[in-house]
Amino acid sequence: MCGYIHEGEQPPEKCPVCGADKSMFILVEDNTAPDGKRDEVTIDYASKGLSPKIPAIIYDLVTSQHLHPISVHFPNGVLPVTAIFTIIAIVFSSDLFRHAAMANTTMVFLSMPLVIFSGYVDWKIKFGGQLSRVFMIKMICAGVVSAISLGLAIWWLADPDIIKSGAGKKILLLLLVLVDLGAAGVAGFLGGKLVFGNNTE
Repeated sequence: MCGYIHEGEQPPEKCPVCGADKSMFILVEDNTAPDGKRDEVTIDYASKGLSPKIPAIIYDLVTSQHLHPISVHFPNGVLPVTAIFTIIAIVFSSDLFRHAAMANTTMVFLSMPLVIFSGYVDWKIKFGGQLSRVFMIKMICAGVVSAISLGLAIWWLADPDIIKSGAGKKILLLLLVLVDLGAAGVAGFLGGKLVFGNNTE
């Protein structure tokens, strides 16, 4: 269901990419028409467990334009910069880098609803809602990134002088930023495995 293709008489016990059980494997058959074009596939989104209240065109957009892999680049790209800016702000007591770190953290939080929604749609459609270890970890990481980014954004706004406060607050701030970065990194690594780890065996 993740696109991994296993060549053999029997599927493996578990998918080496997404961890799906052997029962989730399907026989790949050629659906190429005589003119060389593949048959169009119409997806019944309601049967996939997706809300019929959301127009099908939204689901079509998410899947056809690969919105999840695109949207995750935002937190995965911004969080490393946020960590660097936070370190510079703390070491040099720089208001400029404090503002930059605060803005980045806020933007990461604002991007997470799209990341989570598009990831949920992909999980339901492309992976059949299979709740394997890979997807559970990715969901936990998404929750951690959302919660910590929101908490940090509120903290930055409520206490603009964190970088000038005691060592305890600075250490906690930096620790939260690094955990945020780590959670995004783990989710990104697993996502990469799902996308690029589907080699033919």
